Amino acid sequence: MGRRGHVHTVMLAVELDLAIIDVQHRMRIGTHAAILYMVNEGLRKNGYIDEPTYELFKARYSKPLKDILKEKREEENAPRCSWAEPKCRRIATVVMKRGDRVIPSCPKHLKEFQRYGYEVLEEA
Repeated sequence: MGRRGHVHTVMLAVELDLAIIDVQHRMRIGTHAAILYMVNEGLRKNGYIDEPTYELFKARYSKPLKDILKEKREEENAPRCSWAEPKCRRIATVVMKRGDRVIPSCPKHLKEFQRYGYEVLEEA
């Protein structure tokens, strides 16, 4: 999720914990997502958040685990920028070419590669 939100330790009664487990099973989501999904539902039902906020968090917390894992694998396998000082490792969005050499680049280092004679071959 990028930013770390406020962290709260919550002790759930057995009945609530079983209900969360049921939500996890039915929606195929993780424990934290199930808890946050139910908090989102409760806040909306009681009128504490508006519809756009509710829809944003509903989409975030109802994403099945298998889809999240698939996205993470795709991101891990994505080509990385090959700028070397220090090693960039950002996801590359541009493919650069100079002679026979083809390398991936992130937007931050695009101008640096162009300064060394590389041309944009394709943009992702």
